[in-house]
Amino acid sequence: MMTFIEKCFEIFERVAKSHDLSKDVENYNKALNYSDKFYSVPRYEIENFIIYVRIDNPIVAVIETAVKALNSKIDVLWNLSLDDLYNELQGEISNLIMKGAYDSIKLLNGLDKEQSDSLAKRMVNGDFTIFNDYITT
Repeated sequence: MMTFIEKCFEIFERVAKSHDLSKDVENYNKALNYSDKFYSVPRYEIENFIIYVRIDNPIVAVIETAVKALNSKIDVLWNLSLDDLYNELQGEISNLIMKGAYDSIKLLNGLDKEQSDSLAKRMVNGDFTIFNDYITT
């Protein structure tokens, strides 16, 4: 059985080959590159990248809102140790895969803002029924 992220990646990869999801693909590839070359890339470059992709990701916005409600003290990236920053970057790879799947589903189904917001919340919860409820091919 596939995990939710694996299913998201499958959709993202398939749709990105036939539709213009170039920004999502570029960000995903950058995250992989930063991960592979983590210790040779300036720290500020990785921090700026993480901030940029988080701002651009409606799924991350939903996650961070929930986390802030549960925990009022959130460390800022520049206060993290290198190991913790690396872990943050790894988390962004999964978030970028979910964003790619989100944009793929949104594109294939012509979702409006309300439907897109609902989809983002369902993706945060790992709702597998998304793949049955929406066109994903």
